[in-house]
Amino acid sequence: MSETTTEEIIKIVEDFHQNMGRLSPDEATALFKDDGYIQMMMKEPYSGRDEIHQMFSAWSSNYTDVITVPRTVTGQDNRVAVEWLDTSDHNGKHYEIPVCAMFEFDGNKIAAWRLYYDYAAERGQDAGLKPPVE
Repeated sequence: MSETTTEEIIKIVEDFHQNMGRLSPDEATALFKDDGYIQMMMKEPYSGRDEIHQMFSAWSSNYTDVITVPRTVTGQDNRVAVEWLDTSDHNGKHYEIPVCAMFEFDGNKIAAWRLYYDYAAERGQDAGLKPPVE
């Protein structure tokens, strides 16, 4: 098997974000290695495909109208950094949260996905404040 190029993993990340609102939990989980993980800031990681699948199942059950179009994407070797505005509806509220993340790949599978988001914007929107300016 040939090594996956940086351009190929960038394409995987771009496609993942373009389709986030349409991917089933099975499709999203299939992008990860068996021992991959998702680490959101200030939370315990979702480790392994079972926990990752549970997380995507919860997201798809609780969030609607999800849009995560990448604004900035850059990669080097087996890593891709991406920035986007996470737009979704949850519990009758509309959210727009600035997010950035680092993906690490092993071949063409995600080994790690670390997410960093604007916690103040999320909490402010819970309180009924305006979403961030684009």
